[in-house]
Amino acid sequence: MPPDVQDDGLRIYGEKRVLPFVIVGSRGYHDFPRSIVDEDGSDGTVRVSAANLNVYGATIDLSVPTAQRGAPEEWIQPWTQRFAEPIPLAVLPDRHHSSVINPGADDDGADLSVPAQLGVLIMQALDCRGLADYRSLQKEWGVISESTANIRNLPLRDDVLKNGAKPDEYHQYVQVNVQVVDDHGDGVADYMIEFSSNAAMTLDDATAYFQQEVLKKVDVNTLNPASRTLYLDYTDWIGKYYQRSQEK
Repeated sequence: MPPDVQDDGLRIYGEKRVLPFVIVGSRGYHDFPRSIVDEDGSDGTVRVSAANLNVYGATIDLSVPTAQRGAPEEWIQPWTQRFAEPIPLAVLPDRHHSSVINPGADDDGADLSVPAQLGVLIMQALDCRGLADYRSLQKEWGVISESTANIRNLPLRDDVLKNGAKPDEYHQYVQVNVQVVDDHGDGVADYMIEFSSNAAMTLDDATAYFQQEVLKKVDVNTLNPASRTLYLDYTDWIGKYYQRSQEK
């Protein structure tokens, strides 16, 4: 919640309110024509990073010249969280969007290596009795999600990586939503966010790698061009970018 938004305290999520759960697939559609919309890090319809409700926000005030800025906490204000608990997220390796929302339907080539797991997770969520159970499931589901991500590091597994699947589908991604306003509070419709691996902002191998391999896509909001979504490959960011960068 941004610092300038009044907190009325009427939050949906809470121990005695709603305890949310998220189950999402990570295998895109491999049948034509649905495969046209496939995107690495998604279930063919929804990005895993967009389905994840564990989000963080901050307001960055760049109106003060760099040389005059004090400590980061003076010009970077974290947003308050609407829910203090980590929200359970289960990323399944063998499901795309259709086979999550309609598990019994024919799947046109999907290989459901653990067909019972989806039902087990749904029943765990419905049977959650309170905050202690909720915290326990958050940890258990986190293990499932990390196991899915680790498929990319394994030899090609016939039970998952087949029917056109590839390791890049199991990379982890970060989605960053940005909105830029000027010193009058008006949206800035024409801007570019530039990344550099060094304080001097000089072009080097690490910067080029980040721009070409880590930053996968930038989407401009058609209703408000001041708002944009940056889609970044977290696996290549942490695993390969820092090998090239001298500054972290």
